[in-house]
Amino acid sequence: MSVKRIFALLITTLVAATLTAQNRPRENRSDYRNERPAVGVAYMSVADGEVTKTNGEGDTFAVRAGDEILADDLIKTTAASRAEIQLDPGNFVRLSANSALRVVQLGNRRFQLELLSGHAGLSQWKEARADVEMRAGSLTVIPIKAGTYRVEVEGDRATVMVRKGEADVGSPSGFRSLDKGQRLIVYSDREREPVRVAEAPPKDDFDEWTQRRDKVLDRDRDRRYAWFPSYIGGGYGYGWGRHGYGLGVGYGGYYPRYYAPRYSVGFRYIGHGHRGGRRGSRGRRF
Repeated sequence: MSVKRIFALLITTLVAATLTAQNRPRENRSDYRNERPAVGVAYMSVADGEVTKTNGEGDTFAVRAGDEILADDLIKTTAASRAEIQLDPGNFVRLSANSALRVVQLGNRRFQLELLSGHAGLSQWKEARADVEMRAGSLTVIPIKAGTYRVEVEGDRATVMVRKGEADVGSPSGFRSLDKGQRLIVYSDREREPVRVAEAPPKDDFDEWTQRRDKVLDRDRDRRYAWFPSYIGGGYGYGWGRHGYGLGVGYGGYYPRYYAPRYSVGFRYIGHGHRGGRRGSRGRRF
């Protein structure tokens, strides 16, 4: 075969592959976004089934994974549908089937949400402390520890369950703290016992899906961005005997910033002394 024919065949193959890629439907699960999104922007990371978005102007669109979510957007799922919104790299809100959620505010580590109907789950990782508030009927849920929380609105009843962590919950009777394994129920149309605290029921399919998603995303984050274990540190060890001497790597306070680009590394402490970084001054991040 001549060189010209080989070259022409190669060009034809590349063009066909490009057209196929352009016509391929988009996946409904987007990659984990390690970088911090712009203030005022969240991302739809899962859109299984029929998921729609109605913006502040009243226009309704079908939503796919990777689409931007803005303040005043109303997200709805239909039967046999689920959705996940990544507020930032470590704060997620998930919707079960037949649910409606309004995004009220997307600020700088400040998120306000309102569940209008259905079931929603909140997940917050340890490294991603943010001021998150979800309203559901006459309930206001504010996580105060990293964990997993479930909120429901069904008819005249609003419920919050703490699967993991701790939350401050506001109700018509005031604010109270809920611990792991507790739930609080508010009935808007009852005169007797409008607020009740009880033990949370066993996990169902939606809770299991939430837990699986957290594990998948955390594993994906660790595989791609956590270059070293969190206990590895750097420092200047010197002295005699068991303290050792010279430049070395010890057990200091290195923590990779989970939202940093993959080429940057942050050191919380660069120390000197015993075990190369056990004690030291605050060093600059680079």
